[in-house]
Amino acid sequence: MLGLGFPLKFVGLIMECINSASSSISVNGNTHGFFKIRRGLRQGDPMAPTLFIFCIEYLSRLLNTKTKEGSFHFHKNCSELGISHLAFADDILLFVRGMLVRISSNWLTSLEVNFLSELIRAVIQGVESFWLQAFPNQKTVLNRITTLCRDFLWGSKFAKVAWADICKPINEGGLGLRDAETWNNALLCKA
Repeated sequence: MLGLGFPLKFVGLIMECINSASSSISVNGNTHGFFKIRRGLRQGDPMAPTLFIFCIEYLSRLLNTKTKEGSFHFHKNCSELGISHLAFADDILLFVRGMLVRISSNWLTSLEVNFLSELIRAVIQGVESFWLQAFPNQKTVLNRITTLCRDFLWGSKFAKVAWADICKPINEGGLGLRDAETWNNALLCKA
């Protein structure tokens, strides 16, 4: 917050709110003791969104500075437009030139599979959820989404595990990814 130009006294007041918090435990309706919160914000803390926006704003300013200095390398499709990033209330998208490194191996290590499945879960299925909750999608669209996710995970090679098994919860041996058609139906029921 100091980097954004907030007065030291204001930052001190905010930090006092965060650092002075204490909690107690309720067992069978009886509260027991108090303990200090030592790390970060509590879930549901009303200050969390505001502090997150401050962090995104600071990061956004740093990215703009690096772009002007020429040390930020645009994604090939964004260089003409000069778009380095898009910031939202709870997310940020970076448009940067990346390097794809492929390891020539027939078997993916568990670390690679976990990394790729986390990317699918965070990026592809995050964007997918936005569209799937708004519209009932045709089966061809849902199949294409599944194909893109599967090809991303396996590198367009033959799948080593059935997609139905990949979509099982982690505690059942899957990767916890979502089947597009099932997820579309579930999201439409919520609306």
